[in-house]
Amino acid sequence: MKKICSKTVSMTQDASKFTIQKITNFVNISRSYQSNVFLCKNGVTLQAKKLSCLVTFFMMLRKDESFLLITEGADADSAIQQLLQQLTPSQATT
Repeated sequence: MKKICSKTVSMTQDASKFTIQKITNFVNISRSYQSNVFLCKNGVTLQAKKLSCLVTFFMMLRKDESFLLITEGADADSAIQQLLQQLTPSQATT
């Protein structure tokens, strides 16, 4: 059974803190789940399993901005929880 989970993530730090290594880790975690993983901001949705998309996304993201993290699939709950940890637990809000 497919499930959809979403959380709003507010950036409390400058996105420049997201190094290529951190972004690569995020992509690898996304790829380790069967669920589809998406990031949405300003009406634009991108797949979080593509490194090039995430690098561009985090380059454009500014402090105090927020975006939506969406997971869709059988393991959506566990995927979103682990991905939120990568974005720093204190940044995630419902």
